[in-house]
Amino acid sequence: VHPMVAGQYKITILLKDEILSGSPLRYTVTPGDADGKQCSIEQPRFAIITDVGSRHIFSMDLVLTTFDSWGNRCLKGGAKVKAATRAVLKGTPIDLQDGTYVIKLEQQQAGSTDVSVTVNGVDMSIYVVHFCGPGGHRSSSPMSDSDDDMPW
Repeated sequence: VHPMVAGQYKITILLKDEILSGSPLRYTVTPGDADGKQCSIEQPRFAIITDVGSRHIFSMDLVLTTFDSWGNRCLKGGAKVKAATRAVLKGTPIDLQDGTYVIKLEQQQAGSTDVSVTVNGVDMSIYVVHFCGPGGHRSSSPMSDSDDDMPW
């Protein structure tokens, strides 16, 4: 018996229809290491726009939630997370120690940028993030260019 779903289990062992001494056995399956192919990124609907003199600064925090190769939600930090983008990364991804990470982005003009994320050496899908100007600032889901594909 090798369950892959995190949780608490018990197994009863019978021999000739008799329960063996010490049975049932209880055990716990905990999430494994984060797997980039299973992880997800949540993007805010709107960018935060700050005026600095005559310029706008568009900022956005993406939240990476990690899962192991079996789809179990990781409950602790420690994964090696790297992000790359044409926008400005505000430091390295922040490990919240609960299986989630914050990726801070900043851009000085309206427009789109690709964000690529690697978790424990495994590449996630490329995300397209839209930094739009006043009255139309929104972000997008993975590789989406229209509101029809938006999760809201």
